[in-house]
Amino acid sequence: MLLQTNAMNQLPKELYADGSAAMNTLNQVAGAAGTAVAITIFTLGQNTFAVGMPEAPQPEIIAAGIQYAFYFITSISVIGLICSFFVRSSVEKVPEKTEIVEEAAVEA
Repeated sequence: MLLQTNAMNQLPKELYADGSAAMNTLNQVAGAAGTAVAITIFTLGQNTFAVGMPEAPQPEIIAAGIQYAFYFITSISVIGLICSFFVRSSVEKVPEKTEIVEEAAVEA
């Protein structure tokens, strides 16, 4: 959520509603695309395992497909985690009122 907040802070206040709608739409589309890719990799994993071991029982074939999909999802998660360390806040820190009062007291 912090990444979305950081992205929304780039917009002028009059575009917050449009930005929020775009972010929600992209979130839904990315989720659907990720699910489709994961299911495709799951199916490819099953087919690859079934071709290599045609005598394998069905639960073993399903487990092989799940393993392929799990590896894919884990690798995407690790890449996302690594990328999150490079996200910087674009909003400058505004001093709080107590800091301003303390500075004024020191100057007086």
